[in-house]
Amino acid sequence: GGGDSLPTLYPVEGTVEIEGGGALTQGEVVLTSSKHSATGIIGSDGKFKLGTNNPGDGAPVGDYQVTVMATSTGDYTARVRVIDEKYEAQETSGLRFSVAAKPNEYNLKLAKPVAK
Repeated sequence: GGGDSLPTLYPVEGTVEIEGGGALTQGEVVLTSSKHSATGIIGSDGKFKLGTNNPGDGAPVGDYQVTVMATSTGDYTARVRVIDEKYEAQETSGLRFSVAAKPNEYNLKLAKPVAK
């Protein structure tokens, strides 16, 4: 510690859609790199803004792996998957995003759960 300057954060915002199903209206987008992680809560309109230290404050420049958590509203004992569970793990999500030193737009289109 001591004397470490905090990295400059750049805005990252976008929308999350479900293929053939409109906007994802609840959940969280998480970007993780070797040094940082940024999260954004998805609103009822499908929009999110990433934050690193505080909600919506942006993310440092870099390459990130992306995961998305999303289940339907309400009772946690009866949650229903609304997107494929592969998006919840970095190893399987297949999602990447590079944050640049400018306002970033990141729009996601995610597959529905695979029928078991």
